[in-house]
Amino acid sequence: PATDGLFRTIGMGGDAGTIKDIAQSGLVIIVGCNPTEGHPVLATRIKRAHKLHGQKLIVADLRKTEMAERSDVFISPKQGTDQVWLMAVTKYMIDQGWHDQEFINENVNFFEDFKESLEEYTLEYAEEVTGISKDTLIQMAEMIRDADGTCILWGMGVTQNTGGSDTSAAISNLLLATGNYRRPGAGAYPLRGHNNVQGACDMGTLPGWLPGYQHVTNEMERAKFETAYGVKIDSEPGLNNIEMLHAIDEGKMKAMYLVGEDMALVDSNANHVHEVLSSLDFFVVQDVFLSKTAQYADVVLPAAPSLEKEGTFTNT
Repeated sequence: PATDGLFRTIGMGGDAGTIKDIAQSGLVIIVGCNPTEGHPVLATRIKRAHKLHGQKLIVADLRKTEMAERSDVFISPKQGTDQVWLMAVTKYMIDQGWHDQEFINENVNFFEDFKESLEEYTLEYAEEVTGISKDTLIQMAEMIRDADGTCILWGMGVTQNTGGSDTSAAISNLLLATGNYRRPGAGAYPLRGHNNVQGACDMGTLPGWLPGYQHVTNEMERAKFETAYGVKIDSEPGLNNIEMLHAIDEGKMKAMYLVGEDMALVDSNANHVHEVLSSLDFFVVQDVFLSKTAQYADVVLPAAPSLEKEGTFTNT
């Protein structure tokens, strides 16, 4: 979902900068993740910048995590409503004239259409839906306005929900509207749920993308890899995991080989996922553990954990 939301808004599925950019940002907003436990090295950089260098911190989470205890503003929106408060803050900032019109003119398409799409996301509507007060929403908007660069970090609290792609797009659109891309100390930073998710995507393990986020439908980009690999590459994108589940449900896909993914546990609409996996004619799962998904498999194969193999890791 994070990758999809970023592709829809900026055309790439990775971080907008580096950990150094996050550390030097004037404001960090953390949505639906707990870096202290999930990304401790990054969390240390944020804590240091917040404590020693005056960085402001907003945390949005259902739980008051250790990072939330340190924050300048903590909000606990109702479950599944992050998109609403993000779009309400964006609308309010545009209405107040706090958006970066020069950046928008140079870098953003269809901005007027985007403004129209925000019409219903008033502060009153957001307060009713999310449970976050109007005053707090305005306070967050003012912090973004006043900050010397804003970085937004988000994790599986956003992406492992129905609508995770739309919420990721809302995060990116807020940053675009306020000019928080293409400069130091700003941008979108999806914190991946597992080690090397980012690295795997960078290397092209996405159904429609080659390494470096070059699309398989682009003839010139495809030709480079056909020459390097010495094979013909299909110009049609493959199916993502949601599309594969639909294909199984429709009887178009009869078998699946799943490696290192616990779809039965982490995918949205779990009951439907369980039903679909049970309907496969043949299902192979290869994993380090006997996962919940492996319980639906006809064959379970062992896998090597990171310390038993060679390679690189890009965690976020």
